[in-house]
Amino acid sequence: MDVDFLKKLVEFETTAGNFREMSECVQLCRDELGKSGLKCAVSVKNGVPSLVCNVKNNSSELLLTGHLDVIEGKKGQFKPYVEGGKLFGRGAADMKGGCAVAVSVMKKLVEENRADNVGLVFTCDEETGGHSGMEYIASRIKTKFATTLEPQSNRDTSVIVKHKGLLWVKLVAEGKAAHGSKPWLGENAAEKLIAALPKALSLASASKKPVWANTVNLGTINAGLSANRVPDEASATLDYRLVRDSDAGRIKKRLAKIRGVKATVIQESRMLGTDSRNHFVKKFAKVASSVWGRKIGVANETYFTDVRWFCEKKVPAIVFGPYGENIHADDEWVDLSSCGKVEEAYLKFAELF
Repeated sequence: MDVDFLKKLVEFETTAGNFREMSECVQLCRDELGKSGLKCAVSVKNGVPSLVCNVKNNSSELLLTGHLDVIEGKKGQFKPYVEGGKLFGRGAADMKGGCAVAVSVMKKLVEENRADNVGLVFTCDEETGGHSGMEYIASRIKTKFATTLEPQSNRDTSVIVKHKGLLWVKLVAEGKAAHGSKPWLGENAAEKLIAALPKALSLASASKKPVWANTVNLGTINAGLSANRVPDEASATLDYRLVRDSDAGRIKKRLAKIRGVKATVIQESRMLGTDSRNHFVKKFAKVASSVWGRKIGVANETYFTDVRWFCEKKVPAIVFGPYGENIHADDEWVDLSSCGKVEEAYLKFAELF
């Protein structure tokens, strides 16, 4: 993998709504792949650009996918640097490191005259749901097997065959405004919300330890304009991560019955669920084991990825990328030696196609 190319990717502030930076980052990838003679096309939906490379007649036997968008970061996080075998920067792990690996894989496959059946897709809205990117593209591209090079979140590298689905919900309580010195004249929306939250949070685990179970995170709370005013509106957002797609309906029904608040779904996405006995999964695990020199098994992850859109199309899909830490936090980094091993694994796996 070209470390300098990865640095260039990290320098782009491809945050939500920053379409100019997204377009320039996509163009950089297009130019880099084009140097090897690969044909690339850029599609734009709702202002969000996506890159589709080496997909002929809307079909590719093996499809490598990734996303170039990142969450917001401090200015200094977009100035990448290497230290101790790690590359630091916003999106270094999630997931511009994986994208740089995918570009390198494609270029080397061309050099070895093995790229005919391998395609690549990069999108720019995974962090906000993927509706204008991978959902749109997955409805138009056929493939036998899809992968995403999202990061491994621990050193015990595994082939991820399942990740949780999600249900993001906004709870809104309405009341009546009044002067803070005369609360009896108003109806406090914040109090209604506070009374409702324990019931909403009880619908899934709030565990502080890693669990393969439905979990919930209270993400935001908003209420009031000043201390001396009874708030007439209060809201909270909840992030449910689900291990069964059917649980979304159950939770929505329970939320609808909570008094004092109205629940609105912000976003809902199914889980990734690929059969670990799938022959492509077995082959990939075998190849990865040969690269790492130890047995690489399958595992589940708590986050969600864009590759789930292919799962919805009944296409087997996995998550397998380089190791990195501090994702969505300060000092995010990706392990460069891991990038090299992941690249080797994909090059070997591509021989099956």
